[in-house]
Amino acid sequence: MADIDSDHNLLMMKSNLQFKKIVTRKFSDRWHINKLKEEKANDKFKELTNDININERTDINNRWDIIKRTVTEAASKTLKENKTTVPRKEWITAEILSMIEERRKLKNGTTLESQRKYRELRNLVIRKSKEAKKIFLEEKCKEIEMQMRNGSGDAAYKSVKNFFNDYKPKRGAIEDNNGVIIYEDIQKGDIWENYLEQLYEGPELTGEKIENEEVMDNSSNYSVLREEFNKALRDLKKKKAAGIDEIQAELWK
Repeated sequence: MADIDSDHNLLMMKSNLQFKKIVTRKFSDRWHINKLKEEKANDKFKELTNDININERTDINNRWDIIKRTVTEAASKTLKENKTTVPRKEWITAEILSMIEERRKLKNGTTLESQRKYRELRNLVIRKSKEAKKIFLEEKCKEIEMQMRNGSGDAAYKSVKNFFNDYKPKRGAIEDNNGVIIYEDIQKGDIWENYLEQLYEGPELTGEKIENEEVMDNSSNYSVLREEFNKALRDLKKKKAAGIDEIQAELWK
């Protein structure tokens, strides 16, 4: 390097880069729960789940594994749907779905011809989707107008709510003991602090042994009543995400 008159000093450094670990999410089987409304699919699912033979001497964990495996296998046989067969939007037709699938295959094409077909198909999908959405909205509006004319205000309101049920963020305000609305974060923190102090106010806890206190024996052989189980099953809400068992509430019902 030639000597030049400069005030820049050359530096040398070492750096170690630690890349973020990408954790792939495990997706459970996609089940089309709405197919349970069809009589044929519903009867088939009941047929596969009603014949569960469990020995009473079997361990409770093994019983649960048998029940879960039976339900999931029945759902996979009767309610299994491919991703391409369940459109995200109601106005997406089977024709548009087939074009989307063909467009996906052409997306990674390397030739000029495949790239040209991909662009043409992409524009066609966009145009067809807009036309289908316009027709769908017009039919939806006509349906709501007909419900209003027939005096079915509740049905019309329900249709509008189901279609335009946009998320509305809640305001982060709370009331104090006097009913005054508080918006400032510091004041809200003080209110929560006073509330928790009053909530957990009581005698100071010590490490001394509590005598003459009735304690429930967790090892007692207590079983859940059938009425309690039926009530819990009835109270399960529909159209909710599956829990740790990865089974929707509609399948249990």
